[in-house]
Amino acid sequence: YGTDMTPAWARLCLPLLVALMIRDGRIDPRKFTRETFADPVIQGLAAIVDIRPDGNPDGNALSPQRLEITYADGSIETIAIPSTLGSPEARMSTEQDAAKYDLCRLLAGDCDPRIFDDPLAYATDPQ
Repeated sequence: YGTDMTPAWARLCLPLLVALMIRDGRIDPRKFTRETFADPVIQGLAAIVDIRPDGNPDGNALSPQRLEITYADGSIETIAIPSTLGSPEARMSTEQDAAKYDLCRLLAGDCDPRIFDDPLAYATDPQ
């Protein structure tokens, strides 16, 4: 990745997302800026992320996943992620839902506030 990356691409860039999680403890889309992309700390952290295909023929599959962390001392921690957070098998908590909606409201700016009342109806019913 580089400083010319767009925010839309940033949300799909696993090395960047991992770097943000390590540095900030969360992924905040407001950080998808050229300043963040150019940050030497973010670049350094992203550079050590090694993504390896697991043989799944569906390159868009979100689960299952396996996260393997190799620490500086050589020890390895493996974390199985059978279902992606937010999927029917791994529903978000009430607090996680609220945090996601709050972030969406923050990023939405001047959008019609009715979209947050019933997003599916807003998208499918004539207004």
